[in-house]
Amino acid sequence: AKGVRYPVATIRTDNDWKNVWAVEYINANPVGIEDHANTQGVDVYPNPSSGEFTIELDTEVNASIMEVYNAIGQRILSEPISTGQNHVDIISQHRGVYYIVLRDKEGNMVYSSEVMKSH
Repeated sequence: AKGVRYPVATIRTDNDWKNVWAVEYINANPVGIEDHANTQGVDVYPNPSSGEFTIELDTEVNASIMEVYNAIGQRILSEPISTGQNHVDIISQHRGVYYIVLRDKEGNMVYSSEVMKSH
C-alpha cells in the first residue's frame, strides 16, 4: 500500500551464521513488481518459456542494464540492454519463477517483471 512503511531488520553474520556482525533496523517503503510491471514500452515474451526470452524496449524506456534474479534473490545475470529486441538466455537455470529488472544508468529500477521457466 502506498504510504505504508514496514520495519525491516538486516542482520550480517559470518558464513556459518554463528557470529553476528551487525544488526540494522530501518522503516522501509514496500516496492514490488506491481509498482513497475505496467511500464509502457517494455514487452517480455514468450512467458512462460523454456529459458529463452526476448525483452523488447521502445525508445522512451530509459533502461541500460538488465538483471535476472532467481526466487531467492540471487542475481544470476546482468547485461547491458538497449532499444529494440534483447535476448535473455537462462536455459541452464532450473525451472521456476525468475525476476527481470531493468535499471537506468544510475542504477534506479525502471521496470520489473516475473517470468516463468517451464523446462
